[in-house]
Amino acid sequence: SSKFANSYEDVAKFNVAVPNAFAADAINQTKKLIYKMKNDENVDMKRHWKLVTYMIGANDFCSEICKFDNQEGLIENAGNNLYAVLKLLKENLPRTLVNVVLPPDVSTLLLIKNRPIECKFVNFIECPCFLNKNYEWTLERSQVTIKSWKEHIEMIVRREEFHDDDVS
Repeated sequence: SSKFANSYEDVAKFNVAVPNAFAADAINQTKKLIYKMKNDENVDMKRHWKLVTYMIGANDFCSEICKFDNQEGLIENAGNNLYAVLKLLKENLPRTLVNVVLPPDVSTLLLIKNRPIECKFVNFIECPCFLNKNYEWTLERSQVTIKSWKEHIEMIVRREEFHDDDVS
């Protein structure tokens, strides 16, 4: 058993995504992925091409963003985490394409009308920053932060150091 054992490990293979994870969890998830790939006898690290999809942030938006006075700090932390993830992948997984998917703008939940009561309940529990009236005063600021977060992520992804022409 690996030091990263999960009950779904045999089925998930290299899917290291964790439900309800936050941006701060991305580095550990990346280390877990690298560990699993390096220790899998079916993976030829030097010859096999690999595709990694990275998407994180929606849980930060739904559950955390409204609780911080310094939302700019959240953006900086998310950017630092993504940068660290991309560096880890570049240094440890040769021949890897990384697909960075921007997290959805959870504020669109506010636009959905006539949701079944079950959806309203689940959305309220999972996304209090946008659906709990106690945080209503933070909505506009949080929407600006989400937009800035995405712009910051795009800026990091475009950095030249993460774009190699070497496909050998």
